Amino acid sequence: MTRKTTQNPNLPRLLIFAFLIFFGTSIPDSEANDSLKVTVNNPVIDGSLTIRGVTGSFPTSLLSTISVTDSAGNAVTGLADTSKWLAPDDFALNGRQIKDIWQPMLEYHKEHPDYPENPNIYEQIPAPRILEIQQNEHSSSSAMMVMDMSWSMRLAIDSVRAATKLFVDSLGQGDRAGLIQFHGDIGTVINFTNDKNRLYAGIDGGKAGGGTPLADALGLAIQMTKEETTARRVIIAYTDGHDKDSKEYTIPTVIDSARAYNIPIYMIGLGAEIHADTLQMLATETGGEYLQSGSAADMAAIYARLSEVIRNYYVLNYSSPDPFYNNSERLIDVNVNDNNRTGHGMGRYFVPGPAATDFAISLTSATSDTAQEGGQTFNAAYKDSTIDYTIIVFNHGPNPSINVRVTHKLPVETEFIATNKPTETNENNTLIWRIPGMLPGDIQIFNVSARVRSNLANGTKDMLSEAEVFAVNDSTATNNNATTTVKYLGSYPRYDGALAMPIVTPGKISAGGFEFGRVSQNETYSYSLKIFNYGNQTLVGATLRNWIPDSVKIQSISTQPASDLGSELIWNLPAIQAEDSLIIQVTAQLADSMPVGSFPLPHKAELEALADEEPENNIAEETIYAVILKQNSDLALSLSSQTDSTIAGRNAVTPEEIFNYTLMVNNNGPGHADDVKVKHVLPNYVTFAEGDIAGHSENEWHLGTILAGKGKSINMLVKTKLIIPDAVKELISQAELISPIDTVSWNNTAADTVTFIPIPLAELQKYDLSIDTEILTDTTIFISGEEQPAARLGSVYRYTLKISNSGPGEAKNFQVLNTLPENASHFQLSKQAGFSTLADLAWDIPSLKAGEQEKIVFYARVDNQVPQTPFALENRAEVVSKKDTVAENNISLSTVYAVEGDKFFSDIAVRNFVQGTSFTFTDNDTIWFADENSTYNYAIQIENNSKIFADSIFVSEYLPDGATPVASTYLPNPNITGDPVQWFFEAIEPNGTRVILFDMAVPSASDNAVRLFTHKAEARAANEQEDDLSDNTDTALIYSVVEIPEPEIAVSPQTVLVGDSVLVRVRTSIELKSWDLRVFTADNQIDDTFADAFIAASTLEPGQWFDVSPFFRNTRLFTAAKEEVIRFELHTVDFLNNSKRVSTNLTVRARDDMVLERNVFRAGRESKFGINFELSSNRNVILELYDLSGTLITIIEEGAYLAGHNTYYWNGITKSGQQVGSGVYLVTLRSGDFTSWKKMVVVQ
Repeated sequence: MTRKTTQNPNLPRLLIFAFLIFFGTSIPDSEANDSLKVTVNNPVIDGSLTIRGVTGSFPTSLLSTISVTDSAGNAVTGLADTSKWLAPDDFALNGRQIKDIWQPMLEYHKEHPDYPENPNIYEQIPAPRILEIQQNEHSSSSAMMVMDMSWSMRLAIDSVRAATKLFVDSLGQGDRAGLIQFHGDIGTVINFTNDKNRLYAGIDGGKAGGGTPLADALGLAIQMTKEETTARRVIIAYTDGHDKDSKEYTIPTVIDSARAYNIPIYMIGLGAEIHADTLQMLATETGGEYLQSGSAADMAAIYARLSEVIRNYYVLNYSSPDPFYNNSERLIDVNVNDNNRTGHGMGRYFVPGPAATDFAISLTSATSDTAQEGGQTFNAAYKDSTIDYTIIVFNHGPNPSINVRVTHKLPVETEFIATNKPTETNENNTLIWRIPGMLPGDIQIFNVSARVRSNLANGTKDMLSEAEVFAVNDSTATNNNATTTVKYLGSYPRYDGALAMPIVTPGKISAGGFEFGRVSQNETYSYSLKIFNYGNQTLVGATLRNWIPDSVKIQSISTQPASDLGSELIWNLPAIQAEDSLIIQVTAQLADSMPVGSFPLPHKAELEALADEEPENNIAEETIYAVILKQNSDLALSLSSQTDSTIAGRNAVTPEEIFNYTLMVNNNGPGHADDVKVKHVLPNYVTFAEGDIAGHSENEWHLGTILAGKGKSINMLVKTKLIIPDAVKELISQAELISPIDTVSWNNTAADTVTFIPIPLAELQKYDLSIDTEILTDTTIFISGEEQPAARLGSVYRYTLKISNSGPGEAKNFQVLNTLPENASHFQLSKQAGFSTLADLAWDIPSLKAGEQEKIVFYARVDNQVPQTPFALENRAEVVSKKDTVAENNISLSTVYAVEGDKFFSDIAVRNFVQGTSFTFTDNDTIWFADENSTYNYAIQIENNSKIFADSIFVSEYLPDGATPVASTYLPNPNITGDPVQWFFEAIEPNGTRVILFDMAVPSASDNAVRLFTHKAEARAANEQEDDLSDNTDTALIYSVVEIPEPEIAVSPQTVLVGDSVLVRVRTSIELKSWDLRVFTADNQIDDTFADAFIAASTLEPGQWFDVSPFFRNTRLFTAAKEEVIRFELHTVDFLNNSKRVSTNLTVRARDDMVLERNVFRAGRESKFGINFELSSNRNVILELYDLSGTLITIIEEGAYLAGHNTYYWNGITKSGQQVGSGVYLVTLRSGDFTSWKKMVVVQ
């Protein structure tokens, strides 16, 4: 909002004005109470300023002029020396050292205040120097006077003219001034001159008129003032601040231009209705000052003061702490201390990037295979094969460059293997390298290896790889990108046929330690010819050969061969698909007339396949044996038992008795018998008692070969079971002989019967109970040379009573008694004890089966005082039962020695976790998820990580809001209710754990919001040190989600012109595992690198909008259209591995525009004048020059230009060859439907 101020004419006249004149932006410290005002003019770095033999240049000789005034606006002098440059240790005219007056002085980046690492100007080489300039010395200056001649100023014009001429009259030798007057248009324009009479005439000649183009007048003043090379350059304007008719400039563009050219503007407010806000902003933002005049007569005092202040200043010459051209805006921070008066000021300047050069990049690929397509040869690759890429980056010059970025995007079908140079980043198949610097002619070579992914579908496709080089000062973009394509051909063509030939025979035979198939007279056997295609290509044109052994005749073949030569079969096989097979079945028989004996029958087959890569598996060879006997063979089997008892002449056994069986096989035939087996089945309720078959009731014994007239036997131990029904009187075992050559079968089976003697029930009900005591302490003591368990006074130890039943019967209704030692007390019993007058502790045990064991655990605490140390703490444990048959093992005595010792400490740790089928576990093991209306199981595990008993442990659980506990394995402390819930353990043994389990119910959700249930568990032992509490707390987070909400993405604005910046915003309602942004342009290109650095460093907080940094600036037209849509896509993955994609669109419209390089063209001093224009499409352009009356002066240029940014340089010569004279002109651009004009001033 513009604020108008009406000046009271009765206010006192302005007598004294404080001014601060400087070359650039002043950044005031609004919170300082300094009594000095320090104005730092922007440092000169381009050689355009020379003072006392020193020229301002970057980076080792920057020049900045500095004004220092007091609170009354008077120049402060004596802070340096007017006769010479002073170093930090030199003394100023006021007697103090420079380094004490001008301290501190710093330079750093505006966007990154922490860079460079050492911003102190005093620590740079060469060291800074200070020079003082005073008004009695000559120092040239340039002042452009801007006079508002609008109707609103007409009453004060005469007074202002007089004051302005007084200022001109004060100009000294070498000072220059110019004049601009404006009302409805810019009228009088006098370029900088030292001709005072010309300036007087111009001041008097202007007349008042309508209109107020204030911004255009100031813009023209800046364009004229920037060409001046004097030490002081300033614009002084008086006006009421109205700006109604400007066409070329706005107030913001005036401020930007003045700051860019280091020109302060002094705004003097005069008139009835002053726009003070506008004038204040113009002055403050450019480094000048806003002064409000009480009346027109005050102008004389203002101009008189300007003449004095402009000649008193200091000059700083210093070296930049960051000597690199790197496109950065720098701030210089200067502090001044003049005894008790202090001041602070800041200036700024911009360091461009390196001088222009030309980078080029090439990308090539190398593969082991090639492919033909369209008459061309391409590199090709298969699954799992390697592609080698070579990237060459070349600086064609003519200048060096720093911080060069090289990007290589691998095909999505590949995965990175290795590179010869370390990368800056390597994510999503994109490699980025940084080259610190490259001189003209330098070459950098990058080698990258990638592997084609094995999970790709078969088929063919192009695998595109891209490379890009970027340098800030690269002037040619057409050779900054390179691509290469490799043809994907699917799986590597692999031809691998294989052959197998399994043979099935009626029997087996052992020979030379190996087992072979056996066939005898009148027996048939079969074999299969199995042809496998292990390759990924169809097997065609294969041939199979099978050689038949002598004395073998073929009975049948499933697939008839193409040729049957008797001893050889040949098949021409049909096509076999990849990973398929073909089987040919053959049945054969021995010849009728074979001699007696054993003969090998070798079988062989061979597969012949073209291009087979593994021919070694194409041959199959198997050997069987033909066994021909002289006459019939006879094997006989017998089975007998051996026991300790007999009844009526028959072997007899009782329950759980071990006895013996013997199997005997005799060969009664004329020849040896091979492959002899016996199958043995034990009686019911009897099992083998030794070896690998213990507990089994059936086995097959392999006896191998038995020679003629010989025999083999097998002895085995067996055992009857304990419980056998009363109805069982006999135990019958059976055996069967298995032999392929036995021709007599009646003696091939055998059986044996054993009488079973049952045990009376009274005997079965007897049992033997025993008791042992196990002691756990955390220290020991040696008594009479033997190590004994010990416990410190006041400490805890543990008893474990182990009661065992050795049977044979089940022990029922017996009692366990324990009498504690004196000077010890018990607690924390694993089994609730009853009352007894016979002992301290008594437990009633209802039953204990034979072979089982019962354990009772309890803890004891030693009294703090005992009669003496060491003191024996004797414990007596006893098991009491009337039916126990053995009394000697019913009592267990144990001793623990009470000892004195140092203070002892435990170390308790706690962790909580969630378990249950209703949970989906993620990569983060501390986060879980639960459905609504479900129940999850929550556990608190308390660990004693020390070798000392933990004493008096309190466990606290802070339950989450909204979830309800259902059940717990340990009852909480009954004395404590509410939150937290607490449990108490009197002791935990060394390295022991306790786990508290309870269920938690998740209620129904009221909406789709994410609910978080936070469990917090704490544990603390009484004997734990403060230093060991770091792991005594743990937290578990459980999320409950009804429906995962969609993330959100927005752009602002939604419609832009080419070149505008766009803010991208994203928001999510839940925590994310990862997120990414992709940009889709109108030409179907995808940019997946936008804001990668911000994304990698940022975590999206649920429910908050995040502004993506940097702004999206690639707003351009990618096709020939005048309007295009760019789509932004947000991809999120949450901890449930749910993937979400949302997008929004940005409309980009064409921009047609024309901008002049500058508004003033010095025809005699400058060789060319730049006219910049942007086109939204390729088309013809006409540039023309008109005077202000509308007369065409000349056609500057006519021709076809490309869409985008263009520049035409004009030399000021018309088409007829004449130089254009001085004056104000209009440059007009006409192209299609677009017309634009800009005003320019030609000065001869």
